[in-house]
Amino acid sequence: MNHFPKRYSRQLADSPVQYEMLINDMDSSRWLVLVHGINRDVDALLRWFSEPAQTANFNLIAPIFSAAHYPDYQRLGRQGLGARADKALLSCLSDARWLGLSLPAQLPLFGFSGGAQFAHRFALAHGQHLSTLICAAAGWYTPLDTARKYPNGLAPSKRLPDLRFCARKLLSMPTLTLVGAEDIETDSAVRDRPEINHRQGLHRRSRAEWWHQHLLAQTQTQSHRPRHLLQVMPGCDHGMHTCALHGAMASRVFAFLRQVQTRAKTSLSQSRNTEFTL
Repeated sequence: MNHFPKRYSRQLADSPVQYEMLINDMDSSRWLVLVHGINRDVDALLRWFSEPAQTANFNLIAPIFSAAHYPDYQRLGRQGLGARADKALLSCLSDARWLGLSLPAQLPLFGFSGGAQFAHRFALAHGQHLSTLICAAAGWYTPLDTARKYPNGLAPSKRLPDLRFCARKLLSMPTLTLVGAEDIETDSAVRDRPEINHRQGLHRRSRAEWWHQHLLAQTQTQSHRPRHLLQVMPGCDHGMHTCALHGAMASRVFAFLRQVQTRAKTSLSQSRNTEFTL
Protein backbone atom coordinates (compact mmCIF):
# COMPACT_ATOMS: atom_id res chain seq x y z
CA MET A 1 0.00 0.00 0.00
CA ASN A 2 1.11 3.54 -0.75
CA HIS A 3 0.97 5.26 2.65
CA PHE A 4 1.82 8.95 2.81
CA PRO A 5 -0.27 11.42 4.82
CA LYS A 6 -0.72 14.29 2.40
CA ARG A 7 -3.15 17.20 2.17
CA TYR A 8 -4.46 18.44 -1.17
CA SER A 9 -6.63 21.47 -2.01
CA ARG A 10 -8.88 21.63 -5.05
CA GLN A 11 -10.89 24.45 -6.63
CA LEU A 12 -13.48 23.33 -9.16
CA ALA A 13 -13.40 25.21 -12.45
CA ASP A 14 -17.18 25.30 -12.89
CA SER A 15 -18.20 25.91 -9.28
CA PRO A 16 -17.34 28.30 -6.43
CA VAL A 17 -16.82 25.33 -4.10
CA GLN A 18 -13.40 24.23 -2.92
CA TYR A 19 -12.54 21.01 -1.17
CA GLU A 20 -9.71 19.61 0.88
CA MET A 21 -8.42 16.04 0.97
CA LEU A 22 -6.24 14.34 3.53
CA ILE A 23 -4.91 11.19 1.90
CA ASN A 24 -3.25 8.47 3.96
CA ASP A 25 -3.34 5.78 1.28
CA MET A 26 -3.78 6.71 -2.38
CA ASP A 27 -5.13 3.25 -3.18
CA SER A 28 -7.57 2.98 -0.29
CA SER A 29 -11.31 2.87 -0.92
CA ARG A 30 -12.00 3.92 2.68
CA TRP A 31 -13.16 7.52 2.64
CA LEU A 32 -15.04 9.76 5.04
CA VAL A 33 -16.73 13.00 3.98
CA LEU A 34 -16.51 15.79 6.58
CA VAL A 35 -18.79 18.84 6.53
CA HIS A 36 -17.92 21.90 8.60
CA GLY A 37 -20.12 24.09 10.79
CA ILE A 38 -21.10 27.69 10.09
CA ASN A 39 -17.65 28.96 11.12
CA ARG A 40 -16.24 27.08 8.07
CA ASP A 41 -13.26 25.85 10.11
CA VAL A 42 -12.20 23.00 7.84
CA ASP A 43 -8.60 23.20 9.08
CA ALA A 44 -9.67 22.32 12.62
CA LEU A 45 -11.96 19.56 11.38
CA LEU A 46 -9.16 17.92 9.41
CA ARG A 47 -6.70 18.42 12.25
CA TRP A 48 -8.92 16.66 14.80
CA PHE A 49 -9.77 13.81 12.43
CA SER A 50 -6.27 13.37 10.99
CA GLU A 51 -4.68 10.99 13.51
CA PRO A 52 -7.73 8.71 13.99
CA ALA A 53 -8.11 8.60 10.19
CA GLN A 54 -4.49 7.48 9.79
CA THR A 55 -4.98 4.78 12.43
CA ALA A 56 -8.11 3.54 10.67
CA ASN A 57 -6.53 3.92 7.19
CA PHE A 58 -9.22 6.31 6.00
CA ASN A 59 -8.84 9.19 3.58
CA LEU A 60 -10.77 12.39 4.28
CA ILE A 61 -12.56 14.74 1.90
CA ALA A 62 -14.06 18.02 3.09
CA PRO A 63 -15.94 20.58 0.98
CA ILE A 64 -15.69 24.26 1.90
CA PHE A 65 -19.03 26.06 1.58
CA SER A 66 -18.06 29.73 1.71
CA ALA A 67 -20.45 32.15 3.39
CA ALA A 68 -20.43 34.33 0.26
CA HIS A 69 -21.58 31.61 -2.13
CA TYR A 70 -23.33 29.12 0.18
CA PRO A 71 -25.12 31.08 2.93
CA ASP A 72 -27.91 28.47 3.05
CA TYR A 73 -25.73 25.35 2.80
CA GLN A 74 -27.30 23.84 5.94
CA ARG A 75 -30.58 23.55 4.02
CA LEU A 76 -28.79 22.56 0.76
CA GLY A 77 -29.00 26.02 -0.83
CA ARG A 78 -32.56 27.04 -1.50
CA GLN A 79 -33.45 29.19 -4.49
CA GLY A 80 -32.57 32.85 -3.92
CA LEU A 81 -30.26 31.96 -1.01
CA GLY A 82 -27.02 31.17 -2.77
CA ALA A 83 -25.57 28.23 -4.69
CA ARG A 84 -26.66 24.63 -4.27
CA ALA A 85 -24.49 22.93 -1.66
CA ASP A 86 -25.79 19.44 -2.42
CA LYS A 87 -24.77 19.74 -6.08
CA ALA A 88 -21.42 21.16 -5.02
CA LEU A 89 -20.64 18.12 -2.86
CA LEU A 90 -21.60 15.77 -5.68
CA SER A 91 -19.27 17.72 -7.96
CA CYS A 92 -16.42 17.39 -5.44
CA LEU A 93 -16.88 13.63 -5.28
CA SER A 94 -16.99 13.38 -9.07
CA ASP A 95 -13.85 15.47 -9.35
CA ALA A 96 -11.99 13.26 -6.87
CA ARG A 97 -12.99 10.19 -8.87
CA TRP A 98 -11.87 11.92 -12.07
CA LEU A 99 -8.46 12.33 -10.44
CA GLY A 100 -8.30 8.54 -10.20
CA LEU A 101 -9.01 8.17 -6.47
CA SER A 102 -10.90 5.10 -5.32
CA LEU A 103 -14.01 6.61 -3.81
CA PRO A 104 -16.78 4.01 -3.45
CA ALA A 105 -20.24 4.66 -4.86
CA GLN A 106 -21.60 5.06 -1.33
CA LEU A 107 -19.68 6.99 1.32
CA PRO A 108 -20.01 7.70 5.04
CA LEU A 109 -20.91 11.33 5.72
CA PHE A 110 -20.13 13.28 8.90
CA GLY A 111 -21.33 16.78 9.70
CA PHE A 112 -20.77 19.01 12.72
CA SER A 113 -23.35 21.62 13.82
CA GLY A 114 -24.49 23.34 10.59
CA GLY A 115 -22.69 20.54 8.75
CA ALA A 116 -24.89 18.01 10.56
CA GLN A 117 -27.93 19.89 9.31
CA PHE A 118 -26.55 19.64 5.78
CA ALA A 119 -25.61 15.97 6.23
CA HIS A 120 -29.02 14.61 7.22
CA ARG A 121 -30.79 16.72 4.59
CA PHE A 122 -28.33 15.54 1.94
CA ALA A 123 -29.19 11.99 3.03
CA LEU A 124 -32.89 12.75 2.55
CA ALA A 125 -32.25 14.08 -0.96
CA HIS A 126 -29.36 11.89 -2.14
CA GLY A 127 -29.34 8.87 0.14
CA GLN A 128 -28.26 6.60 -2.72
CA HIS A 129 -24.77 8.12 -2.45
CA LEU A 130 -24.32 7.37 1.25
CA SER A 131 -23.48 4.27 3.29
CA THR A 132 -23.56 5.80 6.77
CA LEU A 133 -24.76 9.06 8.34
CA ILE A 134 -23.13 10.70 11.36
CA CYS A 135 -24.58 13.94 12.73
CA ALA A 136 -22.90 15.87 15.56
CA ALA A 137 -24.65 18.72 17.38
CA ALA A 138 -27.10 19.87 14.72
CA GLY A 139 -29.10 22.98 15.53
CA TRP A 140 -32.32 21.29 14.44
CA TYR A 141 -33.56 18.46 12.24
CA THR A 142 -36.01 18.02 9.38
CA PRO A 143 -38.87 15.77 10.58
CA LEU A 144 -39.71 12.81 8.36
CA ASP A 145 -43.17 14.25 7.77
CA THR A 146 -44.49 14.01 4.20
CA ALA A 147 -47.34 16.44 4.92
CA ARG A 148 -45.13 19.47 5.54
CA LYS A 149 -42.89 21.32 3.09
CA TYR A 150 -39.12 21.07 3.30
CA PRO A 151 -37.19 21.95 5.44
CA ASN A 152 -39.97 21.45 8.01
CA GLY A 153 -40.90 18.14 6.40
CA LEU A 154 -40.38 16.11 3.24
CA ALA A 155 -42.99 17.60 0.93
CA PRO A 156 -41.49 19.29 -2.19
CA SER A 157 -40.34 22.89 -1.88
CA LYS A 158 -40.61 25.54 -4.61
CA ARG A 159 -37.16 26.73 -3.56
CA LEU A 160 -35.67 23.33 -4.46
CA PRO A 161 -37.89 22.39 -7.40
CA ASP A 162 -35.73 19.55 -8.74
CA LEU A 163 -35.42 17.65 -5.44
CA ARG A 164 -37.68 14.98 -4.00
CA PHE A 165 -37.00 14.03 -0.41
CA CYS A 166 -37.29 10.44 0.76
CA ALA A 167 -36.72 8.97 4.22
CA ARG A 168 -36.41 5.34 3.09
CA LYS A 169 -32.69 5.33 2.28
CA LEU A 170 -31.74 7.33 5.36
CA LEU A 171 -33.72 4.98 7.59
CA SER A 172 -32.06 1.94 6.03
CA MET A 173 -28.49 3.12 6.69
CA PRO A 174 -26.62 3.04 10.01
CA THR A 175 -26.70 6.39 11.79
CA LEU A 176 -24.81 7.85 14.71
CA THR A 177 -26.05 10.99 16.44
CA LEU A 178 -23.54 12.79 18.67
CA VAL A 179 -24.13 15.69 21.03
CA GLY A 180 -22.43 17.21 24.05
CA ALA A 181 -24.00 16.61 27.44
CA GLU A 182 -23.64 20.35 28.16
CA ASP A 183 -24.86 21.50 24.74
CA ILE A 184 -27.94 23.04 26.32
CA GLU A 185 -27.48 26.74 25.51
CA THR A 186 -29.93 28.45 23.19
CA ASP A 187 -27.73 30.70 21.08
CA SER A 188 -28.42 32.62 17.88
CA ALA A 189 -27.45 29.61 15.72
CA VAL A 190 -30.19 27.42 17.24
CA ARG A 191 -33.35 27.81 15.20
CA ASP A 192 -35.97 29.35 17.49
CA ARG A 193 -39.45 28.58 16.22
CA PRO A 194 -42.43 27.62 18.44
CA GLU A 195 -43.23 24.47 16.43
CA ILE A 196 -39.60 23.31 16.54
CA ASN A 197 -39.19 24.15 20.23
CA HIS A 198 -42.39 22.29 21.09
CA ARG A 199 -41.51 19.18 19.10
CA GLN A 200 -37.71 18.94 19.27
CA GLY A 201 -36.89 20.87 22.44
CA LEU A 202 -35.08 24.11 23.16
CA HIS A 203 -31.44 23.16 22.68
CA ARG A 204 -29.17 20.86 20.68
CA ARG A 205 -29.02 18.06 23.23
CA SER A 206 -32.79 17.70 23.44
CA ARG A 207 -33.06 17.96 19.66
CA ALA A 208 -30.45 15.24 19.14
CA GLU A 209 -32.34 13.00 21.56
CA TRP A 210 -35.59 13.77 19.74
CA TRP A 211 -34.01 12.98 16.34
CA HIS A 212 -32.71 9.65 17.57
CA GLN A 213 -36.11 8.65 18.94
CA HIS A 214 -37.73 9.89 15.73
CA LEU A 215 -35.52 7.55 13.69
CA LEU A 216 -36.26 4.61 15.98
CA ALA A 217 -40.00 5.25 15.78
CA GLN A 218 -39.86 5.39 11.97
CA THR A 219 -38.00 2.06 11.75
CA GLN A 220 -39.91 0.11 14.41
CA THR A 221 -41.97 -1.76 11.81
CA GLN A 222 -38.92 -3.02 9.91
CA SER A 223 -37.93 -6.64 10.45
CA HIS A 224 -34.20 -5.88 10.19
CA ARG A 225 -33.45 -2.57 11.83
CA PRO A 226 -30.32 -0.71 10.85
CA ARG A 227 -28.16 0.47 13.71
CA HIS A 228 -29.32 3.89 14.91
CA LEU A 229 -27.18 5.02 17.82
CA LEU A 230 -27.11 8.10 20.04
CA GLN A 231 -23.99 9.02 22.03
CA VAL A 232 -23.96 11.90 24.50
CA MET A 233 -20.42 13.18 25.04
CA PRO A 234 -19.89 13.91 28.76
CA GLY A 235 -18.50 17.29 29.76
CA CYS A 236 -18.91 18.76 26.27
CA ASP A 237 -20.69 21.92 25.22
CA HIS A 238 -21.10 23.03 21.60
CA GLY A 239 -17.44 23.81 20.96
CA MET A 240 -15.91 21.58 18.30
CA HIS A 241 -12.56 21.64 20.08
CA THR A 242 -14.20 20.54 23.34
CA CYS A 243 -16.09 17.74 21.57
CA ALA A 244 -12.92 16.61 19.80
CA LEU A 245 -10.56 16.84 22.78
CA HIS A 246 -12.75 15.81 25.72
CA GLY A 247 -15.51 13.98 23.87
CA ALA A 248 -13.20 11.96 21.59
CA MET A 249 -15.56 12.81 18.75
CA ALA A 250 -13.37 11.59 15.88
CA SER A 251 -12.52 8.34 17.68
CA ARG A 252 -16.22 7.73 18.25
CA VAL A 253 -16.87 8.22 14.54
CA PHE A 254 -14.23 5.72 13.42
CA ALA A 255 -15.23 3.21 16.12
CA PHE A 256 -18.79 3.38 14.76
CA LEU A 257 -17.57 2.91 11.19
CA ARG A 258 -15.59 -0.15 12.29
CA GLN A 259 -18.72 -1.57 13.94
CA VAL A 260 -20.72 -0.96 10.77
CA GLN A 261 -18.08 -2.65 8.64
CA THR A 262 -17.84 -5.65 11.00
CA ARG A 263 -21.60 -6.01 11.07
CA ALA A 264 -21.78 -5.86 7.27
CA LYS A 265 -19.10 -8.56 6.94
CA THR A 266 -20.91 -10.77 9.48
CA SER A 267 -24.22 -10.36 7.66
CA LEU A 268 -22.57 -11.18 4.32
CA SER A 269 -20.89 -14.26 5.79
CA GLN A 270 -24.14 -15.49 7.30
CA SER A 271 -25.93 -14.92 4.00
CA ARG A 272 -23.29 -16.93 2.11
CA ASN A 273 -23.44 -19.74 4.67
CA THR A 274 -27.21 -19.87 4.35
CA GLU A 275 -26.99 -20.02 0.59
CA PHE A 276 -24.39 -22.82 0.84
CA THR A 277 -26.46 -24.97 3.18
CA LEU A 278 -29.52 -24.67 0.97
